[in-house]
Amino acid sequence: MRAICAQAGVTPPTLYHHYGDLRGLHQAAIDETYLQVVKAYQEGATNQGPLKGIRDGWARFLSFAYAEPNMCRIVIEQIMVGAPPRMVAETLRGVAEDLEQFYSQGLLKYSPYESTQLLWMSALGALTYVVSRQDCDDVSGIVLQRVMLDSTLHALFKSNE
Repeated sequence: MRAICAQAGVTPPTLYHHYGDLRGLHQAAIDETYLQVVKAYQEGATNQGPLKGIRDGWARFLSFAYAEPNMCRIVIEQIMVGAPPRMVAETLRGVAEDLEQFYSQGLLKYSPYESTQLLWMSALGALTYVVSRQDCDDVSGIVLQRVMLDSTLHALFKSNE
């Protein structure tokens, strides 16, 4: 906390006043990052539909993991202890609502809720993969992330056979 205060140019009481403790500071930073993921999803979904939103949100989430692996580890740790970013539940509900149109057309294999959960599990797996690698910025890792998303989407939607 002292190192953060020194870098930010504030005293520890100031940080404690605004965030309570180091966990509160971490949560605020995570919420801000997750807000960017939500924004990417919403802009893509609004402009080109839910699948574009999913792809844009996924890409933003992974770019966060590549750019900030240590912060991403904190996000994963908080999710593992049942304290995900505050907006996760709300965003997942929104994704499920957006996927309802595909479900009502008979295009989804699973309910919107189950489909959203599968997307969330895949995203967490992708994040964990990125932060667990020493060479997490290599091209093959990015290709694998795209394959994972494509595989997940393929698993969700009925084929036109």
